[in-house]
Amino acid sequence: MNKKLKAAVIGLGLQNLSDHIPTLLRRRDVDIVAVCDPDLKALERFKEKYPSLSKNVGYHTDYRQLSKVNIDFAIVAVPHFLYPEIVEFLASREIYLMKEKPLARNLAEADELFQIPGFTKYCFICTQRRFNPLYQFAKEKLDTLGIPFSFNAVYKLNIANPEEGWRGDLVKSGGGCILDMGYHIIDQLMWWFGMPDKLFSTKSSLATEDVKNYSEDTATIAFKYENGLHGTVVLSRAAGEKLEHYSVHCSRGHISGNKKSLIIRNKTGEIIERQQLEDDDKMLDDQLDFFIKRVHSKAGFIDVVKRNFENMKFIEKCYGGQKRNSKQIFTTPLYI
Repeated sequence: MNKKLKAAVIGLGLQNLSDHIPTLLRRRDVDIVAVCDPDLKALERFKEKYPSLSKNVGYHTDYRQLSKVNIDFAIVAVPHFLYPEIVEFLASREIYLMKEKPLARNLAEADELFQIPGFTKYCFICTQRRFNPLYQFAKEKLDTLGIPFSFNAVYKLNIANPEEGWRGDLVKSGGGCILDMGYHIIDQLMWWFGMPDKLFSTKSSLATEDVKNYSEDTATIAFKYENGLHGTVVLSRAAGEKLEHYSVHCSRGHISGNKKSLIIRNKTGEIIERQQLEDDDKMLDDQLDFFIKRVHSKAGFIDVVKRNFENMKFIEKCYGGQKRNSKQIFTTPLYI
């Protein structure tokens, strides 16, 4: 029987508070022993949401303080510009980590991560849709629907001021809706069909008047494969509504869905199968289970890192392949 693992949570923003901490708490083979965030207000939110847990964990304002704590792995959800130093800190100490996407802010930074000793062994990058049963089922069903000829996806959020915070800062974030929320859709496309042969993208930062040079709030990506498959991905952080949906049209039928529902139609449009995700937690539970099994087996994450590197190649093409600056030094971290 495997020993009970000791976990640290780095970053007490929405992602960890709402997703990763509850997922950890559902496991009997994991104890959360430490949390880390420099923001005392974040600690208060943590205490308010998890009063019992907060009495039994150590709190740290600097991730480097974890060098004095006995942990087996860490869950890391912080602003994009903070990941490299935290990844290096943990990997150099042979501590496994599960970090939120993206792999990096740009391809150059991804290359630098590869140079960190132990990076491909200890670092797992979250791409939750790969663990969603509906997405897995849809991928399997594609083989029964003939030749895919069209893939289209829309992912929109309703953020009133997309220029604000670190996500609006081009250097800190590395990019806007393409790199951040678009990473999920790009990963889905790459998982199902691989790298397109042709790719064209347009992007804008016009949702906030009189503010210039913030991370793109809206983008459209068009692509085509040699086999004829083509499509679009439409992304926006300022669309006035929250919406995620994809559709794949094939020669013998069609699939459409999102994280919670899936519809398969025959060629005439008749619904032949409909599924709903009954367990909202399953995607996150299965992702963490995959990670923990790799921790126990010591198999490493070279396959995960490589496919995320391919995602970064796709994203770099969307940004025109320009060298985006990620070298600025920041002295005031904010873990959100």
